[in-house]
Amino acid sequence: IRGILLRELGRTDEALAELHKGIALDESYYATHVTLANTFVRLQKWNDAERALLNAAARSPSAQDDRPWLRWHNLAAMQLALGTTTPSDAIDKALDERDAKESAYVRLLEARVRLRSRDPETLRSALVSALIAKDHANDGKPPKYLCNRILALAHLRNEEWDRALDIAKEAIGQKDPYPAYSYYMATMALLRLDRKADAETSLKAANAAWPTDLEKQPGGLLASPLLLKDGVLWIENIRELRELRIEAEAMDR
Repeated sequence: IRGILLRELGRTDEALAELHKGIALDESYYATHVTLANTFVRLQKWNDAERALLNAAARSPSAQDDRPWLRWHNLAAMQLALGTTTPSDAIDKALDERDAKESAYVRLLEARVRLRSRDPETLRSALVSALIAKDHANDGKPPKYLCNRILALAHLRNEEWDRALDIAKEAIGQKDPYPAYSYYMATMALLRLDRKADAETSLKAANAAWPTDLEKQPGGLLASPLLLKDGVLWIENIRELRELRIEAEAMDR
């Protein structure tokens, strides 16, 4: 607890020292490893965060833990961001934990992970998970713009152009700090619907909204501070956005 309080006060070096002391006293308590990982995330020490999460994943939560899926969820989020290890195994293990299938956080990340596939059955599964996430989200957890951003991509990958466009527009209107995602998806949906002029306007808006701040971050990665307050990792990734831009611009030629 002292480590968390110090971290919230911005005294991260002292927080790290306290967390390491806690692990030395009882290394079996997985939640301390998760807190350590989230502290490293705030410092943008991504590899250190992944190591802490791997240590957390090797421990079991107690029967009283209300989020036993958290260690696997955050590990999957980290692996997806780093792109060095497939996150599929971690998200599967998160889903095996108690209450995970009812968690909007887990379902949303599951959809994001599955959408990296090109297998039609996996993409359909991703759409189902994205719909569940949106349905189960409460009090902005996860934020509506994130639910709609991933849902729009799921509709797009399942070739449901009208739904993809409608949901992308909805996300754009929900104060997404990175609206370029949804503008690029709207562009691709509009092109598939043969609305060339509207697609050109959408593509210009996407490029105008390009997040130079995200591009300048170490590794092009930035954890959502809103979700991090709740202990949950959602890492914005410039690589994913570049892929969408390349895809949209290629379709526009």
